[in-house]
Amino acid sequence: MSIEEKLKREFGQYKQTVSCPSSIDSRMMALYRSHNVQKRGGDPMVRKWNLSKLAVVSVLAAVLLGFTYAGVSFLFQESKGNISVKMSAASDKLTLNKEQLTSISRSLAEVKQQLQTGESAILYFADLEGEEVLRGKPLFPVSDPAVNGDLEDWKLIR
Repeated sequence: MSIEEKLKREFGQYKQTVSCPSSIDSRMMALYRSHNVQKRGGDPMVRKWNLSKLAVVSVLAAVLLGFTYAGVSFLFQESKGNISVKMSAASDKLTLNKEQLTSISRSLAEVKQQLQTGESAILYFADLEGEEVLRGKPLFPVSDPAVNGDLEDWKLIR
């Protein structure tokens, strides 16, 4: 038998008899962590955000969202089923009185009654043309959608 084979066998037998206690593993991990903390200037597992930074960020977000929400004014909404028509303005300069609102909603209802199922129309209100917020486009869409309650019939039509 060659010397190499003898050494392999002896090292194999020695390897099976040698064992490392678990206390050494935990000690080595603690030394490694302390070395990393000293090297990097802090524990990598510690969060960098503190409460004051989080409070400032949340207050800024709330203020910005408040200004965004306040910038949009809601005029009216009409919905039926899964179709809805909303009218909103980006400024508070537009104020419609009750007469204008009732005339708009009455006109929308009249045109909707005249529509056949599946048709759409656009209403033009000349008296709202001068309103600055509407930017010269006082158009209101109206539709009478075709509603099919049976999914199987709808699939056959498609």
